[in-house]
Amino acid sequence: MDNFFTYRLNMRPITEADLPLLQQWSQCPAAYGEHLSMECWSLEECHAKLQNASFWSDAAKTYVMELKADQQLIGTLRYWCKPDTPSTAMIALKVAIPEQRGKGYGTEAQKGLCRELFTKYHIQDIDVFTAMDNRPEQRCLEKLDFTFVGFQSYQDQDHERQGKLYRLSKARYQQSSVHLYYYD
Repeated sequence: MDNFFTYRLNMRPITEADLPLLQQWSQCPAAYGEHLSMECWSLEECHAKLQNASFWSDAAKTYVMELKADQQLIGTLRYWCKPDTPSTAMIALKVAIPEQRGKGYGTEAQKGLCRELFTKYHIQDIDVFTAMDNRPEQRCLEKLDFTFVGFQSYQDQDHERQGKLYRLSKARYQQSSVHLYYYD
């Protein structure tokens, strides 16, 4: 099983039953907030992504974030390895339910994914882009001991954005008191 757990979350692979909700989120501006671009998938595109391993492969995985307490799906967490540097993973987080934002779920999910990537895979660095004005995500990354690398352009769907690049190295992860203890 490819699930991983945090204190309040179950991170699991996308299933066929999740596709209508993912399709709905992909077309809902509230699900993306002000810092992400909508994907606007059809249900057929969701099915194709599930069938052709776009959501789940050796180099990239998309998890649904499920609350342990009531199994409510609240968003997605994705990682992929950079093609030019396969030992570097990129993370993208979406808390799609606006009422669930600001409760620490994003921080908890990303902390859990850092643990998974550094302990189970040959990942040496984790990179995350944030929109210039996405202070909640920037605070989250700073809490998790990511360091600010610099300003950089990045692609978000078909939009080129200017943002901030943050990085966590495996060496920093291993020395970080934030990551020293983990409670499932």
